[in-house]
Amino acid sequence: MQDFTKGLNADVGRTILIATDYTSSSARAMDWSAKNLLQDGDEVYLVHAVNEEYSVATDLEFGELSVVMAEQDMRDKLFEQAKKNAEKWKNSFLDQSLKKVKVTTVVEFGSPGPLIVSKAQILNSTMIVVGSHGKGTLSEIFLGSVSAYCLHHAKRPVIVVN
Repeated sequence: MQDFTKGLNADVGRTILIATDYTSSSARAMDWSAKNLLQDGDEVYLVHAVNEEYSVATDLEFGELSVVMAEQDMRDKLFEQAKKNAEKWKNSFLDQSLKKVKVTTVVEFGSPGPLIVSKAQILNSTMIVVGSHGKGTLSEIFLGSVSAYCLHHAKRPVIVVN
């Protein structure tokens, strides 16, 4: 079994993508990574997907311009709040990490699972770290699971922190 906690090259840090949805499961994943995974020189990307399914949908066929503008305003506010949260989580993460790492936040609209897998591919990350909400298999069948999606679709190791 390959040991992914060791750097691939002593002179070059790893690229680690940590998915966050600003919940306690994400906090556990970040805490675990800071304590058990990170090494000096690693580059960490904290990735958050603003899921458009939870923003107000626009019905152009029946909506008026003012309604569309209000919905766009709501979407913009959701995005700005997510960016503010990302910076807070980044600062908290840097405070708890005893390693010298570079941390970058990524906030984009999209479905969480596909966005995380896509970003991991684009960034050529060494691994993906996700938290688990612990909903269980039955809930995954009906509700979907970001961690399950990443495990099945990512072309790199995925660490799921419970």
